[in-house]
Amino acid sequence: MKVNKWVTVTLNPAIDLSAQAQDLALNQVNSVQETKRYAAGKGINVGKVLSDLGASVTLSGFLGRHNSKLFETFFASNGLNTHFVMVDGTNRTNIKIHDTSGGTTDINFNGFRVEESDIAALHKTILELATDHDGFIFAGSLPENLSEHIVVGWIEELKQLGKKVVLDSSKKMLCAGIKAKPWLVKPNETEISDYLGRKVESMEEAVDAASELVEQGIDNVIVSLGEKGLIWATQRQVLIAQPPKLTPVSTVGAGDSVVAGFCWASQFDNPERQVASATAIGALAVSQTGVGVGSLDALDAMLKQVFVREYVG
Repeated sequence: MKVNKWVTVTLNPAIDLSAQAQDLALNQVNSVQETKRYAAGKGINVGKVLSDLGASVTLSGFLGRHNSKLFETFFASNGLNTHFVMVDGTNRTNIKIHDTSGGTTDINFNGFRVEESDIAALHKTILELATDHDGFIFAGSLPENLSEHIVVGWIEELKQLGKKVVLDSSKKMLCAGIKAKPWLVKPNETEISDYLGRKVESMEEAVDAASELVEQGIDNVIVSLGEKGLIWATQRQVLIAQPPKLTPVSTVGAGDSVVAGFCWASQFDNPERQVASATAIGALAVSQTGVGVGSLDALDAMLKQVFVREYVG
């Protein structure tokens, strides 16, 4: 069994302000109760879950120095290995309002801008980390003035160095990134619908969409369908994983947990275990508040409730 060393790259970190509301209504005054502020960003979430699973992981990317204290405290308290490039400016805030009905409303703000010197510094950092890490996970959005083509160049460079590269993003970054043919992409229904320009809703439509991306040269395509489960498509097969039925507590970090679970389980070279682990860790995420795997026993119990089958069209 080969244990991979991973790097997560968070280019646009955020402070998640989580709040609880009852019967949230648009165009009206809503009273909410703030519950917590989290150091977040998709790559940071992925790194936290990987670390909880016992993986060897380094967290990197950009970090705004003007409100970095919350992040630094989070990294230290969780024993996370980090190698960020500090930039002038403030990390953005994302407001996540959890309705008692089970839904979540996201309000995302813009954050810092990056300079050419910042971009060059991160490029150098990534290449340094590539000397002793096996895989890189680019997760989340970009600073508003960072071109997706710069990130595509990094993906291509890492591939040439023989690294596994994961892309979990959306919109322009997803469209450009797919052309670089990363090792894994993980769009949800909305993201893959936007990319293909057609609605992807049913299981059959999602299988067709995932297979289309595989034909474009992606080694692994995961399409997350929420409570309906996950589709994992490769050149060899298509697997469908069905999670147990749960009452969701929060969907925050669920997709990031799926990515972390899939990458962590890649060490076992067992397709069914890999997609089952991704599904179980994603299901565990929606059954709790906060991002992470607090109990491996709880994960094992969830894993036993995941059903994996091969798709036969």
